[in-house]
Amino acid sequence: MVVTIMSPDEARTIRSLSGATFVPGCAPKRFVREMAGKNPDVYILSDRQRGYLWAIAWSYRKQLPDDLVEIARRECCRRRRRGRSEHALRSLRSRRKECSWRSIRSFHRSPIPSLHSASTG
Repeated sequence: MVVTIMSPDEARTIRSLSGATFVPGCAPKRFVREMAGKNPDVYILSDRQRGYLWAIAWSYRKQLPDDLVEIARRECCRRRRRGRSEHALRSLRSRRKECSWRSIRSFHRSPIPSLHSASTG
């Protein structure tokens, strides 16, 4: 786990998000309020906390200044690209193929009885 001191952009994002409107009782609101209460000069963030902060910033981008939105977009895209391992992508692809094959096979195996009996009767 890599932890580093909060960057000036992250501190500005937290200050901007602390004035944003959130759904009552949601986790992003608790996270932002907790971070806003800390001193940004000495507070450290883990990689997961940093990723979560930028994901929140991207979700609430309509309430942020344009320069922070651009930084959030860049950070989210960078993290999304390296976020999944090759193994996870392979298993996801195989599950997608399996689901689509299963749905096609079950569709062809069981005809709709009411339509079938109505056309023969």
